[in-house]
Amino acid sequence: MAIPDTRAAAYLRDYRGGDCAVFAELKMKTFNLKNLTPNPSNPRVLRDDQYKNLLASIKRDPEFLSKRPIVHADGVILGGNMRYRALLEATKDPEFRAKIGTKKEGEVPEGWVLDASEFSEEQRRRFVIVDNAPDGMSGEWDWDVLANEWGDIDLGDLGLHDFPVDTIDRDGDFRAGTSPWERMDGDGKDGIMFTLGAIHAKITNETYVAFAKTVPDNVQEYITQVLQNACRNH
Repeated sequence: MAIPDTRAAAYLRDYRGGDCAVFAELKMKTFNLKNLTPNPSNPRVLRDDQYKNLLASIKRDPEFLSKRPIVHADGVILGGNMRYRALLEATKDPEFRAKIGTKKEGEVPEGWVLDASEFSEEQRRRFVIVDNAPDGMSGEWDWDVLANEWGDIDLGDLGLHDFPVDTIDRDGDFRAGTSPWERMDGDGKDGIMFTLGAIHAKITNETYVAFAKTVPDNVQEYITQVLQNACRNH
């Protein structure tokens, strides 16, 4: 059933005459997500913290769903299983429903869902993989550009707080090579070099290990936050 689109309020006209008010009402088509089924063979998983970031992003910028909709074929989701899950939760909130112009839980603007039932079975399976941005197609972050050109945006809120620091583990097993951490060996250069944009810092292996041992269980999360804050303040 079509319902009023509160986001279109700017286009409504209130024609007042005496004590009477006549409202021109716009309608929009909606889709109930409860008509969809998550893909039981979805190869992508989301950690709890990643899901919380996604949910927060959708609540902050629901309009993005009109440009990156949920895609299904015969009711089974091909792309957007996690967006589907987050939207089901978000639409439990009356304030969020008012924001997007719907009234029922699970109800979203029709344009946020695309039907790809015309895809062959083989195409459907390929789409699931391609939609999840496999490493061989998605490129890599340019940490220099992020550090120097995107400092005005809270990248952590957008899911970019996981700098690749896990290439050096807690017990001192240093595995070289992934930016921004890189082991330096030989010629008196033994140590760990951290490079991110204009930030360059070298520490000894021993210092890194001692630091890591002071942070139980969540060393990667802690170091990541420290580095992120340092980059913002640089």
